[in-house]
Amino acid sequence: MAHSRTRRQPKQVREAILTMLGKHPQGMTIADLSRRLGFSKQGAAKYLKAMCADGELQRTPWIGYGMGRIAYKLAKPTKPTESTNTKE
Repeated sequence: MAHSRTRRQPKQVREAILTMLGKHPQGMTIADLSRRLGFSKQGAAKYLKAMCADGELQRTPWIGYGMGRIAYKLAKPTKPTESTNTKE
């Protein structure tokens, strides 16, 4: 019997995880993420561990996974500094 799930590329998986966590800033557990994204817990854990190592995510005990420093930097626009906004 053929497996009905389509195989996702690593970049698509990472984007799906970041998008889901962006919608849940309080963080999510592996079980929540795997259920909502249609992954096995083992598959989700593999990506989450790699993304934590890369700084994209951070793991918090008793809460789960959330956006890491790198993801926050990419998601938030930078504010202009005072030196660039000075009037003469």
